[in-house]
Amino acid sequence: MTKTNYELTLMQRDDLMAAYRDVYRNCWTQKEAWKKTAEHPAPRYYVTAKEAYEKLRRMVRGDMSVVDRMGKSKRRMYYSLYNTLLRLTEKREYSTHSLWFLCPIVVSQPAPEFFMEPRTVKDIYIKYKHHGRDFRHKDVYKKRHEDESRADDT
Repeated sequence: MTKTNYELTLMQRDDLMAAYRDVYRNCWTQKEAWKKTAEHPAPRYYVTAKEAYEKLRRMVRGDMSVVDRMGKSKRRMYYSLYNTLLRLTEKREYSTHSLWFLCPIVVSQPAPEFFMEPRTVKDIYIKYKHHGRDFRHKDVYKKRHEDESRADDT
């Protein structure tokens, strides 16, 4: 299955690398740089408005079960989105609008972090440096699996 919004993935990679360039000068180790990059504020939430709507509409009704079953990083992201939504609806100009209208606004708000584990930042960083901005995980891992299967055949 291919990503439906690959431009969002490219934007996230570029912003992640910019954040890395921002923090690495003040770090003693590469591991520390990846951790600080993951915790660095992001320019936006890297989720589509439709995806956010699907999760947030259940959260607004009080059903947190879908989000609670997610991984730690995604769970933190959706709870942060939910809090951003609540803050936005407190403003007078947004209080009467529907959730469908508000979701594109909510996901475009600055995020408090990238909502990634440091190992994910490391993985993206290495692949970005080795394969360039426009790498596809499927292509990168396909090559590795082909090499491993050739080594097993000999």
